[in-house]
Amino acid sequence: MQNLTSITKSSISYVSQLYGGRSHDNFVVRDSKYLDCIYPGNQVLADRGFNIREPIFLKCAELIIRPTAKGQAQMATEDARPQVANKKSILSQMSISVSLCIIKVIIF
Repeated sequence: MQNLTSITKSSISYVSQLYGGRSHDNFVVRDSKYLDCIYPGNQVLADRGFNIREPIFLKCAELIIRPTAKGQAQMATEDARPQVANKKSILSQMSISVSLCIIKVIIF
C-alpha cells in the first residue's frame, strides 16, 4: 500500500487515499487530485525515482529531486561552494522532516 503525503515547513498539508503497491507515481499524483494543491512557483521535493516532473512542470512549479551521496566517494568541487552546500543541507533537513511526517501518518 502507498499514499502521497505532502508537507509544508510547519505541517502536513496533504494526505491521499491508499493505493495498491503497484500503482505508478504519475497515476497516484493525478488520481489523488494532489495537483490541484500545486500553484505556479511552488517547489516540490521528491525522492529520486519519483518521476512526476511533467505534471509538476505543467503546473508551472519546480520539482526538486533530493540529492544522494550513494556511490559518491567525495563531494564534487562545484558542490563544495557555500551556496550549493547550504542548499543541499536544507534539502537534507527537509527530507528528514518528510520522513518523520510519514511515520506520524502511518502511526495515526
